[in-house]
Amino acid sequence: MRLGQFRQTDAQLLALNITGMISMVFYWYTEHGRLPKPDLCRYFACEALYLAGFKGETLLEQWLSELHAT
Repeated sequence: MRLGQFRQTDAQLLALNITGMISMVFYWYTEHGRLPKPDLCRYFACEALYLAGFKGETLLEQWLSELHAT
C-alpha cells in the first residue's frame, strides 16, 4: 500500500477476508473437479490480489485468461 501498488484499505480485515476465502476450499474441493490444483491456486491468488486492489489489473486478466485457455 505504501508503494501505491494496492488500494488503501484495512489490511487486517483484508487479511482475514482472504484467509477465510482460502481456508474454505477444503469444504468443496474435489480432486477431479473442474480445475486442477495448480489452476485453482492461480485463480485464488488472482482473486486475493483483486480483493486487495492490486494495480496490475492487466496482469491479472492475462493470468486468468491463460487459466481459462488450458
